[in-house]
Amino acid sequence: MKDEARKCFERVFAEHEAEKRAETEATEAFRTEAQAKKSVFLDRCGQVIRPTLDEFGKLIKEKGFDYEIAVEDDKIYKAAIQIQMWRQASAGQYIKGAAQTFRIAWEAQDPDNVWVSHPSGPESQSANLPIKEITEDRLNTMLVSALQNLLE
Repeated sequence: MKDEARKCFERVFAEHEAEKRAETEATEAFRTEAQAKKSVFLDRCGQVIRPTLDEFGKLIKEKGFDYEIAVEDDKIYKAAIQIQMWRQASAGQYIKGAAQTFRIAWEAQDPDNVWVSHPSGPESQSANLPIKEITEDRLNTMLVSALQNLLE
């Protein structure tokens, strides 16, 4: 290969390697930022969301309902917490169609907000909210709305 062709060959591969490095660095930066933002959500889960769901679940259990709290975490790009509540049936049987699920989900594509899905009521059926707006009072309002829907 002549020197001129060799220089072109080397330049093409050098440009390709630089693009691959830039892609890798951008992916790593996104991942690092996502992990930091996700930790904000997980902290809010531990300090506010989970305790509020636990307390609410205990209260509805005293009133003859049952509940289950589930947590999802894919370790990088998604996390969620939800409570499912339903009426207890005799002999511990589940009453089909008599359940409500209240879910709060975080995704790396919108790292400063969470997606809240819950039944209709004073709050919208689903909403995209800043993480910092997920307070105990706001959660209780939304959970009562979910309970009202279950009782209807």
